[in-house]
Amino acid sequence: MKTLVRSAAVAALVLLAAPAHAQRGDFDTARLRPFTAEYEILAQGNAFGRSVNTLARDGDGWKFRMEGTFGAVRQTIDAAWGPRWEPGAYGETYAGPFEGRADVRVENGRVTGSSAMPAQAGGDKTFDVAAVPGLAWSQMEEAMLSTAELAPGRSIVIPFFNTSTGAVEPVTFAVGALESVTVPAGTFQSYRVQVSGGSSALVMWLRAEGPHVLVKQEIVGRPVVVQLKSIR
Repeated sequence: MKTLVRSAAVAALVLLAAPAHAQRGDFDTARLRPFTAEYEILAQGNAFGRSVNTLARDGDGWKFRMEGTFGAVRQTIDAAWGPRWEPGAYGETYAGPFEGRADVRVENGRVTGSSAMPAQAGGDKTFDVAAVPGLAWSQMEEAMLSTAELAPGRSIVIPFFNTSTGAVEPVTFAVGALESVTVPAGTFQSYRVQVSGGSSALVMWLRAEGPHVLVKQEIVGRPVVVQLKSIR
């Protein structure tokens, strides 16, 4: 899983040189709604970048696009999946102080593809691993969690394919208490969600009212914050 704040952390690094797995039935695609959300990204309290995330219909499935700038780094992520959350194609690009790209898809029960990345983002790799049940692409978590039944004390585990490592990694989302969170887009009652596994520990705040839009996000132990600026 490569969330916004993780992407910002990778860019900053370059510039600065056991619950059960969730089942597809835990996430109701009927609750998905197309949207465009803009986020501002702060590093040590200062403006560092922005991201525009778009969820749209793609035939009988869905597609998610993230276009972000993190300092001098520009990044795009495109993820597509079918009507039952089955992952299709995934693409990732970097431009700016370094160039990189990854192209991955699921075919015949396997995740295949390749990446050409700088060492800070995992280096060059060829992918060919089993597509485990419940597999998701990076960025699918926002759509999946937006449809879930969230409640304090609930934990959700989603296996993600990580283009930096070339492996499938389980990521746990532990839902905590409701909190009032103020961001540029307004003040929202939000679930505080602790995220463990994958590249780094995170804290996410998801709007309590469905769909559970990502309101705010932080990396544990790093001064990088993502905040919702607008949504439509």
